[in-house]
Amino acid sequence: MADNSYSVARTEITRLSSRLSLGNPSHAGLLIHLRQALARPTDALPLDIFRVLVGLLTFIYFLQTFLEARDFSGPDGLIDHELSQKIFWFTRIGLFPPDSSLLFFQTIFLIACLCSWAVILGYRVKIFAAILYLIAVSTYRWNFLVMYVDDSIMHLALFWLLLLPVGRTLVLSEWRADRKEAWQRWKHATAPGFAVRSCSGTLRSSIWSPGCGSGPVRCGATAPRFMQSSNCRFR
Repeated sequence: MADNSYSVARTEITRLSSRLSLGNPSHAGLLIHLRQALARPTDALPLDIFRVLVGLLTFIYFLQTFLEARDFSGPDGLIDHELSQKIFWFTRIGLFPPDSSLLFFQTIFLIACLCSWAVILGYRVKIFAAILYLIAVSTYRWNFLVMYVDDSIMHLALFWLLLLPVGRTLVLSEWRADRKEAWQRWKHATAPGFAVRSCSGTLRSSIWSPGCGSGPVRCGATAPRFMQSSNCRFR
């Protein structure tokens, strides 16, 4: 996915630079420099260190969600999920059917813990990251009344794994086959830089967003504040 977005962006920049070069040579030189800067390869090892960290955090997150499933996700927990879906229509869009049992949620969260280890070990990273992303987003919507910033960060980080060119280094199967050769290859491995720089820009813009992380109401905290203002309460 990251390679495709990189190829499309590079093609568009090349096409635009060729058009402008006919009118203004200075513009053409600027666009060529911009294309080269965006397309410059980057080291693959830091990206996979990020992948491993996200995988570990995802495992801890879903393990905690599994332990709290009886209190929040289950049908007899503290949250009135039917009320939540009436107030927030988008919470009805997800993987979890309305009549899901506690055992169903515990099974889903255990599967997510196992998928996290696949991401950590570098086995079919994109597939398992996509599965984790869907489960994380569905969990966020199902338990929307008690969600906060850390829950938003989890599925945002998993979405970055889908975009970034990860899985080229720190792969367990390569390490077990030949540790020395694998490490030498990993140190010099590169990846397309366009997706990396795009995600870096997204990270900076989200950190410096005026509404995030400042004041008593932060991103993802609108539901509890809405419940207080509208006299809604848990079951």
